[in-house]
Amino acid sequence: MAYAGPRPAAAGSTHRYWPCPTRPPTSAPLADLPLLYSHYGSRSIMLVTILQTYQQGSTVWGDKGMGTLWGAATVKLIGAGGDDPWFAADVSSLIGEHDVATMSHIRDGNGTVSRQDSVGLQRIMGPEDVRALKRGTAILLASGARPALLRLDPWFRQPLSTVATCHPGANCRARPTLPSGSAAAGTRSATPWPI
Repeated sequence: MAYAGPRPAAAGSTHRYWPCPTRPPTSAPLADLPLLYSHYGSRSIMLVTILQTYQQGSTVWGDKGMGTLWGAATVKLIGAGGDDPWFAADVSSLIGEHDVATMSHIRDGNGTVSRQDSVGLQRIMGPEDVRALKRGTAILLASGARPALLRLDPWFRQPLSTVATCHPGANCRARPTLPSGSAAAGTRSATPWPI
């Protein structure tokens, strides 16, 4: 992890440096990251950990460590592409259930029809729905709030979005990009994949 603080890049510059990961968690893990989540959270310092799968975190920090990190994270964003049935079932359970009204008609031996209404519980999103999230959507689990299904607004579709660039051996810097669809950006779409 390359840290440059949040401070101006140079005298008079408006660009600010931010932490930039130089290696994925599997090759350069912070062993005590799960414990740091609680510690830094109590100091109002927000940590962001991006994992491809829950299992990636379990591989790096063990099941107990990943459970600690997951429990201490106050905001969790689950995107498309997950294919683990256990994790999908867990997320489905966290999303919860809702009441579903059902109506049935019963005909007795005399031909009299009676109507019966009942209310049952049904999962809002089953594990199969969590697994089948479309690209460009995500599930938001935030402490103290009901889960939400989000339509993501990619950074590269924002007008004059600021792109943070960082790679090993280089300084982290920010540069403005042209909005997709602008005359200077050309006629082709600037998005790398359809959403």
